[in-house]
Amino acid sequence: MHRTDPNGQADTRLMGIIHTALRRDLGRIRTALTASPPPARHQREAIAGHAGWMMQFLHQHHTTEDSGPAAVLDRMHADHEAIAGGIDTVAARAADYGRGDDGGERQRLLAAIDGLEATHLPDLRLEEDEAIPIHWILDGLGEEDRDFVLHLVPAVPRFVLLHGYARRYRRLRAACWGAPARRVQKDGRVEVAVPAERAAVWAIVRDVTRVGEWSHECVGAEWVGGATAAVPGARFRGRNRSGLFRWGRVCEVVAAAPYELTWRTVPTVRFPDSTEWTIRLHEDGDEGGTRIEQAFRVVKAPKVLDVIYATAIPNHRDRSDALAGDLRRLGALAGDGARNGALVA
Repeated sequence: MHRTDPNGQADTRLMGIIHTALRRDLGRIRTALTASPPPARHQREAIAGHAGWMMQFLHQHHTTEDSGPAAVLDRMHADHEAIAGGIDTVAARAADYGRGDDGGERQRLLAAIDGLEATHLPDLRLEEDEAIPIHWILDGLGEEDRDFVLHLVPAVPRFVLLHGYARRYRRLRAACWGAPARRVQKDGRVEVAVPAERAAVWAIVRDVTRVGEWSHECVGAEWVGGATAAVPGARFRGRNRSGLFRWGRVCEVVAAAPYELTWRTVPTVRFPDSTEWTIRLHEDGDEGGTRIEQAFRVVKAPKVLDVIYATAIPNHRDRSDALAGDLRRLGALAGDGARNGALVA
């Protein structure tokens, strides 16, 4: 059974994610080729091989239905359904053998293992090779897009994909671009144009209790200390989630001019770091659109926590794609609200 619909919204979204991955690594290649000094032999060979693989993948992606990532996910799903019978047989024969060996249980267990190895396990090498493009697509994705790709397959093959086949891609990535630094990103800026009026976007931005509707990481927030609006000095508590980790931070509004909001995370004994965030809204063109700009900078970060945070929350090593996704969702939310308001009126 196919997990994706070639004519459906899911397949369109997956195509966009694939194109993002292509642009990402073409940019990485450009950066490496223009660096001084140029790549040494080992990196040069790795980059050349990866560029050739990407072009082959791109050709197959646009010319066949059976070699793209959606088809790989479909085959992984089917392979794991097929191997389930062999796994169940080995488990049953092992249980029989554990109870005794008076009726040939040992030989039946050996036969079940031989059958599993001969019939199914050779296919796993092919599956591991096919999993490489999936990890290539997952590289650097925001949490929402990553979950979308991974949930195209059921839980068991998803676990194998994540924990069984990632090492080869990490080696390939390290050969091309070097091992990723275990440091959190200290500053950044993203900008997205959205087809929503600036006033509609601002109404959502200044209401921090709505952040959970558009943020990939902050699932909710509430005002504290009697504050009810975004004014300098007002504080709110945000609740965050990334993977298995959950944490909360008290934040303080630093500035709240029209169409510009700045806040900072308040350092504490438990969380002694502090980051300052700003969202600015600019009118965009004559169609009533908005250019949303978001910037952040870490203003206080004990060195020992840098590695800990980067290891525990790897998405914080490079936040640009995830934050851009937030701004797109913010714009869509503002546009939907404006349209619904117009319908009610």
